[in-house]
Amino acid sequence: MHCCPKSRRSAASRGAGVAALVGLVWVTSACQPTFAPPPATTHYGAAGRLVPGEGEIAAAASNAGGTLLGAAPLGPGTIELGAEGGRSWALGLVGYRFHLLGKESEETYLAADWAVGVAAGLGGERCGNQDLAPGVTCDGDMVVPDGVDWHRRFAIGGYISPGVALHFDWFVLFFRTTLQVATARAVPPTFWASALFGAEVRVGPVRLYLGLGGGLYTNDSDSNGGGLIELGGSIPFDVSR
Repeated sequence: MHCCPKSRRSAASRGAGVAALVGLVWVTSACQPTFAPPPATTHYGAAGRLVPGEGEIAAAASNAGGTLLGAAPLGPGTIELGAEGGRSWALGLVGYRFHLLGKESEETYLAADWAVGVAAGLGGERCGNQDLAPGVTCDGDMVVPDGVDWHRRFAIGGYISPGVALHFDWFVLFFRTTLQVATARAVPPTFWASALFGAEVRVGPVRLYLGLGGGLYTNDSDSNGGGLIELGGSIPFDVSR
């Protein structure tokens, strides 16, 4: 059995694949992929949507997976605790978001933030986590399956995610990029990169956003990527009272 046959990529061709976000097939449609899961599956949305003293409950979903997040103010930013999930991973996350720029007293202002964090849990794939069988191969011919399912693979990784946003009262345009590295049981260390451009609106106390972008992963055995569509929202709460 051999799905989507291809030879193992050279370092040069993998580097070219990292540069090409458009036209690649995303992980969810790869045949028998090999990867450690992304520590941060989604992109949060617009920088500067919280004022000092606010926390929030946020959720987001994309064609790659989903995130549920709670944040509380701490020092110059917010500490974040959350859960990440995708087709073959379930992770717990802890992070910190530095609020770098913003003038919330004005209707129009530029905001920026920088999030860092780590995640750990279960997940990842080696040859699509196929069962052991004679003649079974996978994406990247130098790898063979080990018969281990995703919920038996311990995974851990970290991320950085800077973002900028231009606020026009209730309407916001934003851009965010995320760089991540992760490892999992019997899976090579995997680098993830993604970028998202979107719009966020305020409807009463709720913030809602929609974003489009692209992402990829690469490791010594496999690489893949493609387009992203993401929908998310948050409800802030005041903890300063």
